[in-house]
Amino acid sequence: MSGLHTPGPWEPFLGSDSVWVTGPDHNANVVCDIVLSAKEATDEDFANARLIAAAPSLLEASKLAQDLLVASGFACSEVLSRVSAAIAKAEGR
Repeated sequence: MSGLHTPGPWEPFLGSDSVWVTGPDHNANVVCDIVLSAKEATDEDFANARLIAAAPSLLEASKLAQDLLVASGFACSEVLSRVSAAIAKAEGR
């Protein structure tokens, strides 16, 4: 396994019995399928799908913030520590 994720952008979609998130080629790249166990989707279900869909953008923004914090001399800040931990979690480290 390479550890690389499906490239973004990702988009959330609401189906009749699930909420799913797709990659750039909506038909070929289902990133996540949230099966709703025969219930209607709630606002929370779709909010979860939106958060998952935002993951590639959030990772990219976190990496930019990390670079800016290091370049600005805030390398020992709590913010840098939290941003670095989030990036590591997203990358499976």
